[in-house]
Amino acid sequence: MGRNDQGRPDTGAARPQPPAPVNGFEVLTKLAALPVSTWRYDWEPEHVRHLGPMAQDFHATFGLGETTTTIPMVDANGVVMVAVQALHRLVTDLREEVAHLRHQLDQVHATGAPPATREATDPAQPD
Repeated sequence: MGRNDQGRPDTGAARPQPPAPVNGFEVLTKLAALPVSTWRYDWEPEHVRHLGPMAQDFHATFGLGETTTTIPMVDANGVVMVAVQALHRLVTDLREEVAHLRHQLDQVHATGAPPATREATDPAQPD
């Protein structure tokens, strides 16, 4: 029997209980505001440094895990994964907007006439 990232026995039979939807853009905004610093444990030599948020800040920001003294890897990985997904959607939306604007600009250059107006949308907001 192996151990999971919490040091507890991992039987492989544990199943996550009902998954709840997550708004990636909200997670991304929280992650962007999360303080990140370098630090070391008291028992480590002065030259050793780690990089990351303090567990208390992570827990206060995301409300994940059982304690405010550690950051479970499953939660850290989940936060990063959903933030990357939100960034991907944002970049995709921005690329589409840039392509549309380039097309409009090409039309202006080709005809000398302004393009039909389009209602502006904020690509940072989910539809």
